[in-house]
Amino acid sequence: MLYRGDGLSRKSHEALIAILQKDKTTPMRSGIPADVAVANKPGSLEGVAVDAGIVYLKNRPYIFTAMSTFLDHEEQGDAAITAASRAVFEYFSRLAHASDYGRAIK
Repeated sequence: MLYRGDGLSRKSHEALIAILQKDKTTPMRSGIPADVAVANKPGSLEGVAVDAGIVYLKNRPYIFTAMSTFLDHEEQGDAAITAASRAVFEYFSRLAHASDYGRAIK
């Protein structure tokens, strides 16, 4: 809904995405190359970390959401979210640069 702007005026949707796209260091962002636009919102509480948003990968945008719980240290959750974000980006990047049959295309 957020990606499409469902329920929002065009102006409100653009303003919301602009806020979420502001530069910030987050676990999700750390797993994605800097030249790919991201609109995300991280968060954490004691023992819990989350990051969710839209990755504007050319030809293959996607939504990413990750949450870690029962953490001894916040860094554990951040590391797990970064690793998941990197793995998902690599997967969708391959899809974005492949034919329907999996052949790599440029």
